[in-house]
Amino acid sequence: LSIFPNPAKGTVNIAFYGINGEVHIRLVDINGRIVREQTEKVNSSEKTISDSQFTISGLAKGTYYIHVTGEDINMIKKLVIL
Repeated sequence: LSIFPNPAKGTVNIAFYGINGEVHIRLVDINGRIVREQTEKVNSSEKTISDSQFTISGLAKGTYYIHVTGEDINMIKKLVIL
């Protein structure tokens, strides 16, 4: 899983490697509140990438966490919004 750009404004790209199936993406603020969420169908292998875009426009500047969960993944990444 790769998130870019980071720091970001407007839109964040999420690249999945070796993940297949439905994933749930949540953007959580430092107080633990879910501020954005979406579900995506992902189909990638170890050698291919599946990309998803996540809109962050309109959110306050600061530190957030992206939680990605699914059958093949359970990961948290830090994101800074400018």
